[in-house]
This record gives sequence, C-alpha cells and structure tokens, in this order.
Amino acid sequence: MPRHQNHMLNLIIIALAATFVVTFSGIASAAPVLKATELRTEYRTNPLGIAETKPRLSWVLQSADDKPRGQRQTAYQVDDATTRKKLAADQGDLWDPGKTKSDETIQIEYAGRPLKSGERAFWKVKIWNASDEESPWSEPALWSAGLLKESDWKAKWIGYDQPGGGPATTAATQKADPLTLEKLKWVWTDEGDATKKVPKGTRYFAKRIAIPADKKIRKATFILTADDNFQLFINGKKAGNGQGHTRAFENDVTAHIKPGDTFLGIEATNGGDNPAALIGRLVVFVENAAADPLAFDIDNSWKFSIDKPAKWDEGAADLASLKPAKEVVAFGEAPWGSPQRQVLELPPPRYLRRPFTTDKKVTRATVYATALGLYELHLNGQRIGDDVLAPGWTDYKKRVYYQTYDVTDRIKQGDNVLGAILGDGWYSGYFSYQGKRALYGKNPRLRVQLDLTFADGSKKTIATDDAWKCNYGPEREGDLLMGSAYDARREPKIAGWSTPADKNVDDADWRPAAVESSVNANVQPHPGNPVRVHERLPAQKITERSPGVYIFDLGQNIVGWTCLKLKEQKPGTQIKIRHAEMLNPDGSLYLTALRGARAMDTFITKGGAEESWEPKFTFHGFRYVELSGLDKKPDLGAIEGVVVHTDMPRTGKFESSNKLVNQLFSNIIWGQKGNYLEIPTDCPQRDERLG
Repeated sequence: MPRHQNHMLNLIIIALAATFVVTFSGIASAAPVLKATELRTEYRTNPLGIAETKPRLSWVLQSADDKPRGQRQTAYQVDDATTRKKLAADQGDLWDPGKTKSDETIQIEYAGRPLKSGERAFWKVKIWNASDEESPWSEPALWSAGLLKESDWKAKWIGYDQPGGGPATTAATQKADPLTLEKLKWVWTDEGDATKKVPKGTRYFAKRIAIPADKKIRKATFILTADDNFQLFINGKKAGNGQGHTRAFENDVTAHIKPGDTFLGIEATNGGDNPAALIGRLVVFVENAAADPLAFDIDNSWKFSIDKPAKWDEGAADLASLKPAKEVVAFGEAPWGSPQRQVLELPPPRYLRRPFTTDKKVTRATVYATALGLYELHLNGQRIGDDVLAPGWTDYKKRVYYQTYDVTDRIKQGDNVLGAILGDGWYSGYFSYQGKRALYGKNPRLRVQLDLTFADGSKKTIATDDAWKCNYGPEREGDLLMGSAYDARREPKIAGWSTPADKNVDDADWRPAAVESSVNANVQPHPGNPVRVHERLPAQKITERSPGVYIFDLGQNIVGWTCLKLKEQKPGTQIKIRHAEMLNPDGSLYLTALRGARAMDTFITKGGAEESWEPKFTFHGFRYVELSGLDKKPDLGAIEGVVVHTDMPRTGKFESSNKLVNQLFSNIIWGQKGNYLEIPTDCPQRDERLG
C-alpha cells in the first residue's frame, strides 16, 4: 500500500476511535449519578397482606460506579397506583405527592388513600441529587393489604379429631396400656427420708433379668423418671436418660434387649440435699400381638450402691453384696405426684381438602391462611409457598399470625382442589421443658380463605367450613421436639388428595371437618420474614458403629432436618433417624443434652428402586445422624442435612488471614442461623427451645 494511503487509513481509524470514545463517554455521563434501589414496605420486599394502613416506604441510594463519593439526595418523588399498568403510565391514583424536597430522607410514611382489605398498591420512586439531577424511576415494588377486619374473614376454624393411630399402635396398646406407672412405687436408698431430704450425689441401682429364649422381641421400651435425673444402662451400654421428675421418659431400648440374661443399671443423681427417688418399668413387646408384653418393674427387688460397683461399665457388676432398694411412696403421692408421659403415641397430622370449580377466567386469586398449630397448603397438586413451620409461634392467647399468598397462576378454569396438612406445632404439641403437650390447646385448627376475582369483575370466596373433608395419610407423627414419622405404604390411601377429585382421588372415606365455633383469636398478619430451607449439606463421613447402626457426620452443626435417600429397601422396613450435636467417647450419639426431646424421625418404606423423604412439622439441632433399621448398608448419600432458619438477609461479611478468627466468625454466623427460627431461641436441640 502506498505511504499516503496508509497515512489516510490511520487518520480514519483515529477519527472513528475518537467518535466511539465521545459517543460512549456521552452515554456514561448521562447515566444517573444517584438512584433509588431495594424498595421496601415495612422493611420487607413486596410484602403481601400487611395490616398497616400507613406503611413505611423506604429505599437505598446507589451511586454511579465512577462517582461513588460525596453524593446525596435532595428531593424525591413517590408514585403509588392501584395497578401495574397505571404505575407504568405515571398515573398515581393512590398517591402522587410530586417532587418533595428532603434532607436525605430515604424512609417515608404512606399518606395516600387507605387501602381496603385485599387491595394492592404498586409504587416507585425517583430522586434528585445535590446537583438537582433527576434519576429515572426505580424498578416497581408492591404491597397489599391483608384482611383488615375480623368481619372480612369468611373462613371458619376447622379440624379433625378422630383417632388416627400412629406407628406405635398395636393390639397390645389398644387393649391395655402397659407403659403406665400408676401401680408402681417410687424407690431410693436407705439413707434417711427420701420424701424430705437425702444426701446429694449419684446412686447406682441394678437388676438382672432373663428374657425367655423362645420370645421373639418386636419392641422394648423402658419408661422411667427420677428426682433429679437418671442415666439408663443395659449390659453396660448407655440406653437412655432423663431429667426432671415431672416427666416419665419413654426410652426405646429395642436394640439393647436380647433373649437371655440382661443387666439393667440406672445411675440416679440427686442434685442437692433434697428429696430423691426413682420409678419405672421395662416393657418388652413380642411378635405375637395377642400375647401380653413382658414387664419388669423397678421395686425392692432391685439393688442399690452408694459407690459405683466394680465392672459396672461392662454390665457385669456383682449384685450379691448390694442392698435392696427401699420403696418410698406410691405413684401419685407426695412429693412427686404423677409424672406425665413424655412420649405418648403422638397424633398424626391431618389432611384436609376442598374441591371447587371456576367457570370464568380468574384475574386474581389470593389465599389467606393460618392455624392453631402448623399448616402446609396445597393447590391442584402443588405446594403453596416455600415457607415452613407456618404460621409461626406466638402467644396464641394474645394473637395468631396468618400468611398471604398470590396463587393467580395456580387456578384452573374448571375443577380445582385446595388442601392443607395440619400439624400440632407450638400450639398443641411438645415445645417446652415442662414436658407437657397442649399448653395452648388440645387439637389444632385451620383457617383458610381463597378470594377469587374474575375478568368480569365478579368475585368468589372458598373458605374453610363444614364442606371440607378430612382424613389421615402417610404422615403418622409430627412434633417439634419429638420428631416426625412417615409410613410410605399409606401413600395410595390419599393419592391425588390435592388434585381435582373427578380424576385422581376417591374421597368416599374422607370425613367432614369439625367446625370450631369457640375460637376467639386475634388474627394478625405475620410481621416478619418466614422460616425457609436455606442450605443442603452432604454428609462428610459414615461409620458403622455396630451391626446395622450407621452414624453420619455432616461436618457442621446445623438446625433443621435430614433428607433421607434410600435404594432397594424391603417394603415395611422401619428406619429410625436420631440426631445429636456430639458423640460419646465410644462413638455413640451423646443424647444427654436432649433431655426430654426425643429428636427422632421414623420412616417406613413402601419398597422400590429409590425412596426419598423429608419430615414435616419438626426440627432438630445436630451434626451427627444415626441411621438404624435398614436391611442393607447405605451409602454416604443416604443422608443430607437440610438447614432451616428465619429468612435473614446477610448484610456483612468478614475474612482475615487468621484461620482461627475466621472460624470464630463462622461459629457466630452458624449460631445465629441455629437460634433464629421464627423467634430468637436459647437452643435448638433439647426440650427448652424458648425465647
């Protein structure tokens, strides 16, 4: 190429480059120096169903990347409209105060037309900076009003109270209750008057029993309690524990009881110079359901020792030189009264359903839901929402929370089914160290209202009433402290329960709901963020501690539950999932800290190539998971930890060059995750998960 042509080409390239720079620098300079982001109503993002008629609206100022410092807001303008379309057209028919001077105000109180129940407000904001430069409108946000008056609720409180029979139901438990302490006596040593004052310290009680060789053991339970606490040992192995004489603890000792001679040992501790005593019995159920179970009571045939006997830990202590236990008073008498059963046959969660039809196009569908207990909503075969343990915990005597869901895209023209699973939760289940159920009420109740708006402007409401049908299904237990149980063999019983009835389910054996007219609850929208599943942690290690008993290590202490994944198990295999934060020196689960919380889930297989299950209406604090009852060895992927906590936005991070300091910060974060579940609590694992 000639030199003059090459020079001309270079000039053209330089000119084009200059044009490119000028053009795009012009675009960059036109970008907003300051803009409004992260719009919130009452500190929440796009909340539905709020109670405030003058909610607080707020936003965050974001500076352009090339001018991050020295920026400030001098004015703002908010636009509120009844529809998204009107908002886009700058038609603020709810509120449009115009440009408002401010001194860096980023939170204001809504002063437009008050919303009616169920009405929505769409809003946006723009701001002016120190140079009076106007930003574009922010991305739109919204909020909706809840049911602002009790008269807006058309739904009634309903439930289902028929006996359901959990997994422990047997012919033996139906004809009589062998797990009772009513005819027994409290025992202690011969050191003074046990009803008034005996020396503090640990005392050792023991007995040898013989299980007939021809008995095939199906289940064994040791029910007992002590003032102040006890540790149970069978053949030298720790088999249970409990604290507090107001509760009778049921310890599942099936894995420890075999035909032949058996050494039973109890370490009972009196924490002070106070009354002290022990009461309990071992009940062994055999395969023949018609046969009476074997019962071994704690009485004066037991022996005691003030000092720990030789070979106690091996289950081989010589009892010949020990003294007989002294019977003190009968069950029910002072000073100990009648301890309440800690783990009864827990009632199963209820299934409730309501078919309905829509013959017109739905433009908006909103569900309002609450429970005296816990609920999980379903619509046309799909779960509504991703929150868990709803509606949350409160003092039910003062208020009950409800949630609001937009389900417009779930409604079909034609047949629909709205359903719910109802559990005990904080309302009627175990939840405190007092060892009692039903502190607020005996039976859970559900209240659900679905408001439909059609394209022609007409409306329809589907609400809980006596038209709802109820049944029990594969969910057999669901208790916050004790755990969950699920019998997969019962799934066909309710197949398609939340899908249109004419295609998937025969509800002939479903029963009408019981309508509760005596509930007088102050129902309010839930004021905070929901509890959600946030992480899933794979197990890091698996150990076969004893034949058929496997311990999984998640490598991290968490709060939540496990996802169980099984392959090719026989139908009817009963798998027990136990949880603990620590291990004993021998590698077994350290359960003493759980006190009255059973913290055990049970899954009964239906059989097949693969099965997967997660419990409902419970949560545990744990790092280690014990799996037992499988008919073949599991792989490491059989257990996955599911991390659950209140949805708390992360606002900061910390990292240093010091690994120990980083671990400390990690501990702080995990501590917050574990103890922010609905309310800030003191611990997530034992029977004292209180604020």
